[in-house]
Amino acid sequence: MAVDADPRGEGVPHWAEDDFRAYLRCGILAHGFARARCDECGTERLIAFSCKGRGVCPSFNTRRMVEVAAHLVVLDGLFSEDPDGSVQVHEASEPGTRDIQRLQQVVRRRVLRLFRRRELLDEPTALNMLTWQAAGGFSIDASVRISGGDRTGRSSRPSTSWPRWLA
Repeated sequence: MAVDADPRGEGVPHWAEDDFRAYLRCGILAHGFARARCDECGTERLIAFSCKGRGVCPSFNTRRMVEVAAHLVVLDGLFSEDPDGSVQVHEASEPGTRDIQRLQQVVRRRVLRLFRRRELLDEPTALNMLTWQAAGGFSIDASVRISGGDRTGRSSRPSTSWPRWLA
């Protein structure tokens, strides 16, 4: 157990240890799988079960990020209801460089504060990181915008080497 290995005897939260143990089994067919078959060509593939460990597994985190992002693309504006009951979409303007920089600063301060509270960083290191130039190691990408009416753009997924029917 992680508690036994920690010199202070505190260890890590139980859920973190569980996530890590699941991650070590992630993607291994011996721990469970599903069979996927293409109706068009008959090709079959075995797909190992995912650990679903949000805190540890980069594969799961990426998949979850893509799923959430696909649902959020319609948030580039506001909705209002007309007196006749119809709905209007008021498109938001693109964020400017200054908006992105402010958001990066807010994210940086909040992450560093969280790391300090959890004692993952000491105070001098956190204060030093606040003085770093530009984004200070934090990055927000607002370069891609998909309009609300672009159904193809909203449903597209990152290119992978998987066949289309597995994506």
